[in-house]
Amino acid sequence: MLPLAGSIHALILSVTPVSIHGDMYFDLVLQTAEDAAANRAKQIRVPVHACSGGRPPEVGERVEVQFLMQQVTGVRVV
Repeated sequence: MLPLAGSIHALILSVTPVSIHGDMYFDLVLQTAEDAAANRAKQIRVPVHACSGGRPPEVGERVEVQFLMQQVTGVRVV
């Protein structure tokens, strides 16, 4: 489950660009250490402005994802 507020650290498994009414987002499939132990993953939708430098993370990168009210407010490669 995603946190109401706070952050998680995860590995990026997939990145898919999505345009919704002209606004750019990225669908990220990611896996925390807890997810990896249970052989599962999470999918989140991230607005382009929440990505560091406006660039989505790449597959294989480790990231810190910040949340507020279960909405992504930031994605930073660590």
